[in-house]
Amino acid sequence: MGWVARALVGAIIILLPVVIPTATRAIQPSTSKAPVAEPRAMVLADASSGRVLRERNADESIALGALGHLMLSLLVLERLDSGELVTSLTLSVSAGAAAVPGARLGLREGEHLSIDELLRALLVSGAPDAAAVLADGTLGSPAAAVAAMNDRASSLGMIGTEYGSLSGTAASTRQPIDVTTARDTVRVTTELLRHSRARTWAALSGLPFRGGTVLLRNRNQMLGTVAGVDGLLVTESPRGGSHLVATARRGALDVIAVVLGAADNTTRYTAAREWLDWSFATFERIDIVRVGEPLRIPVRVRGGLEGHLVPVAGTGCSLLRRHGEEHHFELDFQLPDMLTAPIVRDQRVGEIVIRENDLVVAVVPAVSPADFPAADSVLSTAGSP
Repeated sequence: MGWVARALVGAIIILLPVVIPTATRAIQPSTSKAPVAEPRAMVLADASSGRVLRERNADESIALGALGHLMLSLLVLERLDSGELVTSLTLSVSAGAAAVPGARLGLREGEHLSIDELLRALLVSGAPDAAAVLADGTLGSPAAAVAAMNDRASSLGMIGTEYGSLSGTAASTRQPIDVTTARDTVRVTTELLRHSRARTWAALSGLPFRGGTVLLRNRNQMLGTVAGVDGLLVTESPRGGSHLVATARRGALDVIAVVLGAADNTTRYTAAREWLDWSFATFERIDIVRVGEPLRIPVRVRGGLEGHLVPVAGTGCSLLRRHGEEHHFELDFQLPDMLTAPIVRDQRVGEIVIRENDLVVAVVPAVSPADFPAADSVLSTAGSP
């Protein structure tokens, strides 16, 4: 693989052409029978980026049922990650939460459960009583939680979504309420999947509850029956029909299938399976740069114990492409001619610009692989009494 260097004042820029051939593979049309009645809306998307790969009626407004649990879970997980909450915190079950319609956990007023237990129960069984307790204990009240859900939806660009309740039970004659779209559902799901715990918990086929005295079953019938499926939510709405959000991974490809408004259970699962199979037969994810990968280009270090360092990729970069395509990428390593010690581990020292057909498709930071102390500071420390 050839290297072409372009000299710039005070900088090193290396152009590395990369050709990634992919063996041509004939895509066979699906032989499975089409569902009797198609769902009202569907979207298939790349889980890593949210890029839509296939869609039908993606912006149709549909009564969301308990799809709001995805947003509630996201809000709680974001507060956990920020340190505002901890999973071991116990929450008390209010009279209102214990009396929530459709309760699945049989919670008793005054009972105490941890955030961890409640989140797991919500993601495994879609329990509306768990949603009510989480809303009370982490966001102040169900009404405050719904307001926060709408605010977060707005920040994600979910212009077709309006939450009116925690579990899709609100109704209004004045305006659409408790509605969403398939495209918006992809947006909130993509954001939720950034929190690995959500996916880990949603993949559980069953969950011991109350110290193992109760076993909650996962309602997603695709788990264990469709290759790669590992979540995420199944729900119904009297106004909207049967909904499904399915996440699946095979190899490096990670996708989300959203099915809204199916007429029945069979239709939603059949449609999701067909679209998932199509995605894995059509697309692949190619690693361009791996996190921690050395750039093989030494940069001089002035004033340090070592005279040079070899930067590494601070993050990884992979791109989604169709099977059978030949891929031409160019890596442009933009690094300084010299760095001055001290330099700390993971300090940004340059960047990798990734181009495809002369268009920039990604920029990856180049960082120091270790600490590089200044020589005089080390000598001073060594000479101290």
